[in-house]
Amino acid sequence: PIIVSNKELAYDYLVCHNGIISNCNELHTNHTRDLGYIYTTELERKDTYTGAGYAYQEHRRFNDSESFAIELARFLEGKTTKINTIGGVAFIALKIDKKTNTPFALLFGRNNRNPLDLTHNKSGLLIASEIDLVGNENVKKHHQISSAQSTLSNISQENGLRKKSSSQNTH
Repeated sequence: PIIVSNKELAYDYLVCHNGIISNCNELHTNHTRDLGYIYTTELERKDTYTGAGYAYQEHRRFNDSESFAIELARFLEGKTTKINTIGGVAFIALKIDKKTNTPFALLFGRNNRNPLDLTHNKSGLLIASEIDLVGNENVKKHHQISSAQSTLSNISQENGLRKKSSSQNTH
């Protein structure tokens, strides 16, 4: 999981993402240079090549899921109206109260590129990339479950997730 914590956010987020974000370098630059986020997955890598010549290359690498996680957190808190990622998205996230460090909400969603199956029974809720749903009740996809609001709010997906107006929500 990726931890997203920043002074601009009212909550912290713990995000698990399945997918590949193709514009992660552009987002990384925006997040770090323009918005002051620090990537916790960033690693420095040095490559040395020998043979016909000698080359030394130093560059930074990071997990593309962190760029999605930051976009998701900013979207959920109204800092942006769209998640600006390009690529496959399936996620599960915890919204965490900064003061008490306790989970506030469980969020999950996907776009049309990555699977996310959901099921529940008397034992609880199961969210995974693949679930054998035979004999289980399937739960609608693209919902946010909030302990503070016992309502379900749809999150729609185009190239990024966009908020729907309350008149478009289905419960």
